[in-house]
Amino acid sequence: MSYRYLLFKQIYRSKAVIVATTILFLGVVGLYIVNAIDGSDFRADMQSYLHHDQETLAFYQEELENPHISEENRIMFEEAIIEVEENISWGQHILEAIDQNDFSEALVYFNKMIDRNLDIHKETNGELFPEEAIDQFMMTRNVNNRLIELNAEPDTLHFEKFGATFTYRVMESLFPTLFMLIASLILSEAFFRSFRGGINIDVLLPKKFTSLLMKKLSFMAGVTVAFYFVILVFSFFLASIFNGTGSFHYPIVNNGSPIFETMPLWNVMMKTFILQVLAIFNLVLIVAFAAVLTKNKMATLMIAILITVGFPMTHEFISSLHPFLHLSPFTYFLGGDVATGFLAERFNNGRIDFISGVIVLVVFASIITFILCIHAYMVEKRQLITSKKVGQVGEINTNN
Repeated sequence: MSYRYLLFKQIYRSKAVIVATTILFLGVVGLYIVNAIDGSDFRADMQSYLHHDQETLAFYQEELENPHISEENRIMFEEAIIEVEENISWGQHILEAIDQNDFSEALVYFNKMIDRNLDIHKETNGELFPEEAIDQFMMTRNVNNRLIELNAEPDTLHFEKFGATFTYRVMESLFPTLFMLIASLILSEAFFRSFRGGINIDVLLPKKFTSLLMKKLSFMAGVTVAFYFVILVFSFFLASIFNGTGSFHYPIVNNGSPIFETMPLWNVMMKTFILQVLAIFNLVLIVAFAAVLTKNKMATLMIAILITVGFPMTHEFISSLHPFLHLSPFTYFLGGDVATGFLAERFNNGRIDFISGVIVLVVFASIITFILCIHAYMVEKRQLITSKKVGQVGEINTNN
């Protein structure tokens, strides 16, 4: 029986691991249900806009019938009616195009509505909409322009429900919190399966402890990454069954761009996944290091959760750290926010990016690996000295 197979049996037979895995899958299902309920539907939104315009038109026409209306107000309402009637015509075209799955045509008319709002905002000297609303208009228009090329239906930001976009939402929302918590629990359970009475029985096996430690670290990292990949595949098929696959070319806004440039979803997901895989490697090393220090499963679990989940969440509350966050490996545990430039914009630190994340995470992992190897070598040396002493005592007893 190989050492890796033995580790695998120890993991999947653990009740704690089974419960934690079930919770994670239920978390994905729960997130999808929330997105399906709270997320908006493009056709329903356009129908709502059309209904609002129809109500506005009826109000303006009613005002025009008022015999006491002033000439100035009459002209104003007549001009407004022309614009609202055009909006209603555009809205009807949008609904017809959606029913024919011609999302490009629908989004062309939707952008016309947005442009009209922006034009009216300029005519009122920038007093009609708040700055946040204008930014939202600009962002939506840029996303729509890319969707027009793809003939793709818009998804709801933060409440995505299509296969590709929902998978990305799982990566961004569940990985830094629920997955890291579950992974910390599983890894702590796995590492302490080889402990008996505070003693690591791997040390007693007739193989070099350094070699066994490297096998355990690589195996646990591989299993955790594979488990995470299965979660992503499950997320994709879950959403695709009910709402379709969507597109991996879906435009994602680059938060670091002042003009709301977009990036294809596959690019963002690739960068996010690479950072998250490196974060998983670091998590495995952190758990191993904590296990060496504490020799206590619960203490190891608490340290792992505090470092991997707690540290990234405390960054925003300590403003004095913001200029140095690009040097913290735990910043890059939030891989999705790094890949989209969100953290760079939020903390006003342009050095928080994908390349920096790869470098920092690799360096941090290398340092911990080196420390663990030194520890393993010292354990081996101590065992060798102990064995020699035992052998010498045995020889003395034999001679006597």
